[in-house]
Amino acid sequence: MHPLVARLRAYAPAARRSTITTLQLLAAFHLLTTDLAEVRLCSGFSMLPTLSHEGDFVLISPVPVRGYESRLARAARGEVADGWGIKRGDIVVATSPTDPSKTVCKRVIGLEGDIIEIDPSLRSTRRRAKKDSAPPPPTWEQIDASHRETLRASSTPPALLSPVFPSPRGAKSHVHIPRGHVWLAGDNLSNSTDSRAYGPVPVALLKGKVLARVWPHPKWMTNETRYID
Repeated sequence: MHPLVARLRAYAPAARRSTITTLQLLAAFHLLTTDLAEVRLCSGFSMLPTLSHEGDFVLISPVPVRGYESRLARAARGEVADGWGIKRGDIVVATSPTDPSKTVCKRVIGLEGDIIEIDPSLRSTRRRAKKDSAPPPPTWEQIDASHRETLRASSTPPALLSPVFPSPRGAKSHVHIPRGHVWLAGDNLSNSTDSRAYGPVPVALLKGKVLARVWPHPKWMTNETRYID
């Protein structure tokens, strides 16, 4: 037998064990990052001062989102829907409703069934129509229908909202969050494109809940939302 062949046969068991171990580690890593938790970089001004605009590495888990989806499914069947999952005040990462290639990091302000009051002075992300006279303010249903029509007519990835007329200054607008949706907003409301611009976000777009800031300044993200009667 050729010496090289003999040497390869001698190393074969060790190489096989090494390959199996490597595949097991890769499988475990894939399971960890897709099903349990992963570390992502979140940057931008919308979550100041909670997260830095220069970028923070945060720990994200999809498990709470799945728990919330399970609650919604049980509630839809008329079953008891108590349990854990996404709550008002949680910080989440979601696929951008206007650009599926991007993700957004926002705080959950409302869940399905909630009625959200929008402050007109904060609607800086909506475009103003360039006309001298403004028609009556559109209802939320009209805005949503216009948005869906824009998406259907676009030949490129989902377009932004079509220009709409905001409510007159000082007027109050309320949105009833439909089933299977949440209302997202940035902590820095003056510099955040969120549900005030693109409306309620489908739960299916939520990728995970932010559990902690990993670096810099490690910190667990506690939900300090207070309810006022």
